[in-house]
Amino acid sequence: KPAALGAEPLQMLALNAWYRSQRRLRRCISKAMQSQSCCYAWVPSSVNYKQGQLNDKKRREYFYYVDHNGYLYLDDARMKNFTSAYKDKEFLDFFYKRLRSNDTTSHSNEFPFISPCGRELNYLRCDDTPVVYTQLLPSNGQVPDSDPLDCTSAMPYELHCAGNMTVDFEPELLTMTSTGRLYYPTAPVFSHMQESMPLMLLASPLAVGLGRRMRFGAVTVLDWQGEEVEIAVTMDQ
Repeated sequence: KPAALGAEPLQMLALNAWYRSQRRLRRCISKAMQSQSCCYAWVPSSVNYKQGQLNDKKRREYFYYVDHNGYLYLDDARMKNFTSAYKDKEFLDFFYKRLRSNDTTSHSNEFPFISPCGRELNYLRCDDTPVVYTQLLPSNGQVPDSDPLDCTSAMPYELHCAGNMTVDFEPELLTMTSTGRLYYPTAPVFSHMQESMPLMLLASPLAVGLGRRMRFGAVTVLDWQGEEVEIAVTMDQ
């Protein structure tokens, strides 16, 4: 966009540089939103462990991993995809309700979260956030046949995570990073983890679905239920 007539050369350079940076940001976000693999890839842990090992207090230890789609696996599982992920909703709720920061002296650098279960200690590391929002569905359970996000009517929606956990969806609370990842405030059930997890990632397929309803310009706007909702964009740290 040309600078106003009479602007000083330095002002023109600064203005043009700003518009170029905005174009780069929009291209980056658009490209990232079209990809479901915009997060980090799994890498082996440096911890030398054996699933079910006994620690010095005779407590069994297990090690888990959560990817950017919210799938929970045993950390050393060779294949990490939908078929090898834990899918039992009762187990997932049981596991995540006990989740907290790993404030023990065991494996805390590699596995920053822990879910104690009786005499067992379940250590967890993650691709991004330890809990991920995986679905966005109408609160009444009536999912549109064509598209779950067909939100032309003003019905309330809920974000789903873990097994059966939900939180009311307010689109203005979404946050996007410059690489296209979408986040939403942590669900109230995890309020004890606000310091270590103030936001929770939206799974890649869900982020892509919402991204198709966004426009990128001087501001990022989500078209939601017939209204334009401005979405905050932050630069990755």
